[in-house]
Amino acid sequence: MPATRHTIAGVLGATLLMLTPDIASAQNPYFRAGGNLVTTQVNPVVPFGRNFATPAYYPNAGAYPGYAYNPYGSNLNGGASVISAQGQYLNDRQNALLTRQQVKQSEIDTQRRIFDERMYELANTPSQNQIREGNRQLQVQRALSAPPINEIASGYSINTLLTNSQLMTSPGATPPMVPIPDNILAKINVTPMSSTGTPASTAMLKFGGKLSWPFALQTNEFASVRKSVDTSFAKAVEQFNAGQIDADLIISLSKTLTTLQARVKGMAGQIDGPDFIEARKFLNQLESSVTALKDPELSKTINAASKIKGANVAEVIDYMSRNGLKFAPAMTGEEGAYFALHQAFASYNVLQMNTQQASRTPAPKE
Repeated sequence: MPATRHTIAGVLGATLLMLTPDIASAQNPYFRAGGNLVTTQVNPVVPFGRNFATPAYYPNAGAYPGYAYNPYGSNLNGGASVISAQGQYLNDRQNALLTRQQVKQSEIDTQRRIFDERMYELANTPSQNQIREGNRQLQVQRALSAPPINEIASGYSINTLLTNSQLMTSPGATPPMVPIPDNILAKINVTPMSSTGTPASTAMLKFGGKLSWPFALQTNEFASVRKSVDTSFAKAVEQFNAGQIDADLIISLSKTLTTLQARVKGMAGQIDGPDFIEARKFLNQLESSVTALKDPELSKTINAASKIKGANVAEVIDYMSRNGLKFAPAMTGEEGAYFALHQAFASYNVLQMNTQQASRTPAPKE
């Protein structure tokens, strides 16, 4: 009996030892088989005395090094992060400064390009003098290459060639010889410049103030005004040649011509086209001659212009230059003389250009 009792006690003890983990696990949920309790410190706030601030227990922790808690490594990682952030900040700041300098360099480069472009434009943009000279050369080419008839009869083309010849004339140079018949010059009108800069035609002063009225103004409708203008103009020319001008006479004559101009304009539809143009041209020249009579300083110039002197183009150019004269429009019947004079001046200009071109061409080397 005693042996049997001891045997039973041994079996029960072994059974209790085997059941102890299960009993402990049932009583403590934080107990792990084959290990110890998860927590080693008691925290009354945490149920069952668990302190979550303490490290947890993991079996075979050596097999999972990534999950191992290292308080020293965590502190070093935080410090490294701070150092890395500081380094990144310094690096970003330097990159920002570099970008700012690049922007400044780009602005300077842009300003330099703008300056270079401006200098290029200035170097290749013709000046006002060059533009004027270019326009003058175009006018010369137009005057040389068969200009319109009205530009020749008005004296515009001949004046263009006159100015061009004056600019090309060199002191001491031998001018080309282009003759002009005397009967041509007798039909050419010139115009001096008054002290106010107003051109004054001498076309009406060549015959002592005697006027030759156009066909449209020869009707009885204009008889009274023709008589008044003939008398006043002849008297004004006589006084002008004597150096004594009656201002009241000139003023009265100017008012009469202004009224006549307005009257003729109002009859534009009643007078034939060619006759109307001839009448307007006559009145314009007459008003220009009256303008010349207002300036006593023109007496010598007008007397010089009454008869152009010169046997060739060079002498005519010299005479016109010394007396400050320009060619005035042709009167009716004088257009042929103007065409002949234009041809003479055109030939003279071409010869001058050829001479200048030859003088600029270097001689061939032997």
